[in-house]
Amino acid sequence: TPVQTDNWNLDLSASLATNNSEIVDLGEDRDVIVESSAFGMEHREGEPIAGWYKPELIDVQVSQEEPNEGFSWPVSGADAFLHDFVCADGDGGTMSCFDNEGSFMAPDVFIGEAYPRFEGSFSATLNFLDNFRFYTMIDYQAGHHKWDYTNQVRGLFNVTREQHFPEENPVRAAGSEFFRTFDVHIDDASFARLREISLAYDIPHGFVDGMGMNRASVSVAARNLYTWTSFDGMDPETNFLGGGRGGHTQIAQNEIPPLTQVVVTVNLRF
Repeated sequence: TPVQTDNWNLDLSASLATNNSEIVDLGEDRDVIVESSAFGMEHREGEPIAGWYKPELIDVQVSQEEPNEGFSWPVSGADAFLHDFVCADGDGGTMSCFDNEGSFMAPDVFIGEAYPRFEGSFSATLNFLDNFRFYTMIDYQAGHHKWDYTNQVRGLFNVTREQHFPEENPVRAAGSEFFRTFDVHIDDASFARLREISLAYDIPHGFVDGMGMNRASVSVAARNLYTWTSFDGMDPETNFLGGGRGGHTQIAQNEIPPLTQVVVTVNLRF
């Protein structure tokens, strides 16, 4: 109880858990296990378990001029654009993603981990005016990536904004147009969520005793009120094709996010 007076007291609580991993030896004279080549989920020696490995698209130069060389593709809702694709070369530098004939040549590089490196929560409880209690909690996860497959699949049907206005975000447009080729939709899935706010009232003992009860209280709680995240998909916490169906591959695709709830509770103890 860091703060306390005659009329109120405030309790604060915080937790932090870390998750670090490194694959030391895969045995059988191999240094990588490819769990899903389509999604780029691999386990490599010297790296964390369940890593995303895809060509990292750094930049796309867009022009409507006739190309002398390079690779171009038609963008839905717009004229054909010349795109100079720049990818990471795996050694800290950059390289062309395609050669002049349009053959792909960029390597798969480490994009991020599938599981959070950090998880925790923060909560506060305020007791005031003898009978009232206010509570709030925020929890968070950080240090991991998830595939935003909702927007990836929308790209198949040419219904993303970036495909119709590629000049606004050429890198995102390329990621939507080239299905599962680049890392563009493997997003940072870090988030913090306002998990609960509640207000409880303990009914005075004089009234409770007269009703033949030992204790009574009523509370109103609101849950899943707000999420802070840079994740572009529907929700950074829900998962599709995980566990038994998808192994370590963390995919977000059309799941229902945790719903906002308002709960009224009446506790009677006899």
